[in-house]
Amino acid sequence: MEQQRVLNGRVFDPDILTTFGMANLVDVVTIQGWNQLFEPPVLYLHEPEVREFFYKMELLKGGGITTIVRNVQIHLDEETLGIILGVPVAGVRTIEGCKPTGLPKKFLKGEYQLMFEFINKVVVPRTEKRTVVSAVDLFLVEKHDELEQINLPAIMLEHMHRVMTWKNAKHDIPYGYLLNFVFNHFEVPVGKGVPGTTK
Repeated sequence: MEQQRVLNGRVFDPDILTTFGMANLVDVVTIQGWNQLFEPPVLYLHEPEVREFFYKMELLKGGGITTIVRNVQIHLDEETLGIILGVPVAGVRTIEGCKPTGLPKKFLKGEYQLMFEFINKVVVPRTEKRTVVSAVDLFLVEKHDELEQINLPAIMLEHMHRVMTWKNAKHDIPYGYLLNFVFNHFEVPVGKGVPGTTK
């Protein structure tokens, strides 16, 4: 974990929120109840704390995790993470069983390419093959398109489990940006940090 890059995630750039594709994406994220997570002000990326979060993480049988950051004990399950993020804890709660595919994103319609980018960089971020649409990406794009509720806390915890246990691929550390909410909730004394970016 000490050598792996932290995938920080993104917030929405307010200058382009009303453009056609972005407006559709923001509408879908708002319907999910996630919009407050991706609006400015930009939070800071606290890379050492994020690395420690993952390095000391223990996976719990019920899907939760426990870890220690800066000597602060953190226990997360779906309900706790939902409260911290201020998002619903309901709807589709697993991506387990989705097998990788090899579909290049250029074969998706434009608005679906944007949704894929959001899923690929924020919801279930990964390092490898970031321009290739996986079965997980297609599944989540379809659920967003159908306006079906997605249980973001459950998906995040499941993805953390996958990153920690997947032996066949290199995974950088996800959720650098979203973990700010966790650190704030548990009053973890973080360092100065690096400002996040918009795109």
